[in-house]
Amino acid sequence: MLASDPVLQLVAAALVLTAAPAAVLLLRPVRRGMLVAAIAAGLAAATSVLALDAQLALREDPLAALLDAAAAAAVTIIVTVVSADRWGSRVPLRAPLAAVQAGIWGGLAIGPVLAATVGTVPSFVQRALDAVDATGVLALFTAPAAALFVLALIPAAAVSVRPGPDSAHAPQPSSTAGLPPRPSRLRSALAIGLLALGAAAWMVGVERVVSDATGRLVVNAGAGILLGVLSWLVVARIVGRGRPRGGAVLGAALGWAAVGAGGAFLAPLGLVAAAVVGASAGTAIVLRAPVGADPVRRAALGIIVATAIGGLIATILADGFGLAASGATLGLLTQVVAVVVVALVSALAALVGWCAAAAAGRLVGAARGRAAEIEAGES
Repeated sequence: MLASDPVLQLVAAALVLTAAPAAVLLLRPVRRGMLVAAIAAGLAAATSVLALDAQLALREDPLAALLDAAAAAAVTIIVTVVSADRWGSRVPLRAPLAAVQAGIWGGLAIGPVLAATVGTVPSFVQRALDAVDATGVLALFTAPAAALFVLALIPAAAVSVRPGPDSAHAPQPSSTAGLPPRPSRLRSALAIGLLALGAAAWMVGVERVVSDATGRLVVNAGAGILLGVLSWLVVARIVGRGRPRGGAVLGAALGWAAVGAGGAFLAPLGLVAAAVVGASAGTAIVLRAPVGADPVRRAALGIIVATAIGGLIATILADGFGLAASGATLGLLTQVVAVVVVALVSALAALVGWCAAAAAGRLVGAARGRAAEIEAGES
């Protein structure tokens, strides 16, 4: 195994973190406590990735694991902020509870999935399942989307924590929890730019060294995100929702998810097919859902579908080994199996994280209740 380029890994690790602020830009104003909690959860996930890499000795160069850890941190930060609404605005500890939940999920799910997809060449997913995932989109998109989907099924404020003194007048969770007010064009453009920067950095960095494929990776990352945005806008126009919540930024994420599995193996035809079909399918799921449907749940499902479709198209049109070139059809089934397996593993890890956070919340609530009773008795 060739050692990675240390400069490339450091630069890519720094740039891939831009994916987190790109998503946070679209959310409601995030308070300092929530940002601190999200960063703490991200650091926990990153630490677990580094520890797993050291234990399994997946790479000869430790700096290669740094990029994976940065990606895990960015994804876990996003999951923390988005899932915080599941605890309800009346729960005063929702920031640390969301951090516990997401941190445990990141440690249990992200590290193993990254190790299985980009830890070795060929990866475990390629060897065991004969599935295509050139840039680890199963870890960056399928896993967090599955976690958010499961968490969106849990009723908000299902944990019993005594409300704080100012929580009586706090706004209650609504069907729009987890998604922002319609962002301005400037915020949307900035978020899309940050996503494109993070996508290009990740796709190039995950190759570990600059090679002949680097140019195509950069082009595919940018073109996939652009086609994802255009697909979102077109489908939104067709279904009559020209300015849905989240704007075209979710389309950019769908485009990245759709082309990531193929990476540098997608020629222009395969790139366009994966980005347009995958992003359009994901957009249709998001926009055609009933008006009252949970926005986090439908966005998560759209991302999973875009990732699966992009992977299927990669197994058909990838240069050299796709169905069109080799005639092998087994990869079509195993690609779906890989998505399902990762989704189930991530969902289980999310439930474990939520149960742990809920138990901690109940303990804190009980302690606060006893303290309040003692204080009332003394007065």
